[in-house]
Amino acid sequence: LGQTDFSLFPGFLLEDVNLQLGTASSLYGSDALGGSVLINQRKPEFKPGMSLLLHQQAGSFGRYFSGIKFQFSNARWEVRTKLMDRWLQNNFSYNSPAVGHPKKQNNAAVHTYGFDQQLHYKISDNKKLSFETLYTYNHRQIQPTVTNNSDTTTLEDKNARFSLSYDGEHALGHVYSSLGYLYNDQVYNVTSLTHTEQRTAIINIDKPLGETTSIRYGANASFYRVHSDGIEQKKHESRYDVFASLNQYILPDWSITLNMRQAFYAGHYAPFSPSLGTQYQMIATSKQRLILRAQASRGYRVPTLNDRYWNPGGNPNLKSEDAHHIEGGATWTATTSKHHIKTELTGYKTLVDNWIMWKPIQGVWSPINLQKVNAYGMETSIRDEFQITEKFILTGGVNYSYNRSKNLKATSATAQNTIGKQLPYVPYHLANAYIRVSHTRWVGEINSNYTSMRYTSLDNDSYQGLEAYAIANAYLTYSINFSKAVITTRAEVNNILNSYYENMQNLAMPGRNYNLNLTIQFKNKTSE
Repeated sequence: LGQTDFSLFPGFLLEDVNLQLGTASSLYGSDALGGSVLINQRKPEFKPGMSLLLHQQAGSFGRYFSGIKFQFSNARWEVRTKLMDRWLQNNFSYNSPAVGHPKKQNNAAVHTYGFDQQLHYKISDNKKLSFETLYTYNHRQIQPTVTNNSDTTTLEDKNARFSLSYDGEHALGHVYSSLGYLYNDQVYNVTSLTHTEQRTAIINIDKPLGETTSIRYGANASFYRVHSDGIEQKKHESRYDVFASLNQYILPDWSITLNMRQAFYAGHYAPFSPSLGTQYQMIATSKQRLILRAQASRGYRVPTLNDRYWNPGGNPNLKSEDAHHIEGGATWTATTSKHHIKTELTGYKTLVDNWIMWKPIQGVWSPINLQKVNAYGMETSIRDEFQITEKFILTGGVNYSYNRSKNLKATSATAQNTIGKQLPYVPYHLANAYIRVSHTRWVGEINSNYTSMRYTSLDNDSYQGLEAYAIANAYLTYSINFSKAVITTRAEVNNILNSYYENMQNLAMPGRNYNLNLTIQFKNKTSE
């Protein structure tokens, strides 16, 4: 359907999550306009031995979590098994300005469980075969608004993902190929069913061409099918992509990368999506490094089946979002006998034609194409790790971003007051600061996050805006090492100042809350 709910990806079952910033359609295909979340699993190492991790959490408002991770490896096989179960009652108290008196949250409980099973086989020193199954179940009571006392809506999701992949060296280059099958059953309020399936195949080849040049090329195909009570007929669609990438070192410290992708869907050509990036290491000494980088790219987002066919409200005449993006930045690191400092600065600008936004039209939510959106801003961060003594380390950092997303054209003659206005739910300012102290077995941290005011309508009415808020959190961990086990305890305090805030309009968030964690990790590594 083109919608991703990150609560359906329990972090305990994942191993490697990265954020690709900026338009990246040339790398990852459709939907990668503002960024991509890359979810991977660790590559198998085939080091003989076993390990077992047990994790238990208990916290405020009926929070309980249990998890198990087991791994067995030898010279040919690596098996990983992960299980988790989570309960969250969410029965916190709050005092919303829209209500004017204290209330207790009801009908917001969540129950999630799932498992991840991986099987890796080493065919030879440079070839391996992997199979993985990831399943999650999620039952949620849909949180009612602060002014609603009687809503009992529920949502149930069952998700399964299967993949079979091959990774190996050949005369063509390093070959990676994968077959995948994904399905999702979603039941809304007990009676409304949505069933989606995706079958996908990809082949990717990396080939060095001498010492300074390398290429990557490949193709992928996906087939989507949906059957839903919200869509009149069963819908299906196929998408195909071909892509290529060239990386060239002009100088030992200067490289250029050119990416190209062409996609086809529903009998149409998606916008051709190239990107050109460069990176130059201006300073490279034992004590400091300065790296400059820049990129220009074109991105796109194809309207999803949900955008086009949901009933009521779907718009089959939607056009693909078409974006042009530029960015530039620098990273500076410096090391002294006591300090390790890293600071980054990035500026960006994205012009998007046919931006898709859902809005109420005659009482029914429906997607429309905004003619043009201008998104620009800057991001900066600084981090300092101060080695006070051999066992005493002090780390601090600040992150800040300024984000401007302006609507440049009115959707109709009656919407002239939306020109130049910020898009809904996009804050102008985001900031984060933290300080961490480490001393042998102890680690403690205090951090704070700030989000500026966000509008909830395209005309930027202040009375409908969400107020700015800052949230402070803290944690303390203590670890004990034994010969074959490590025991770690962790105590957390979230929203220390008990601030009232909303991420979505009229949906309360919890006040001050506490979590206690216990992790026991057993290892039994043998010599290879």
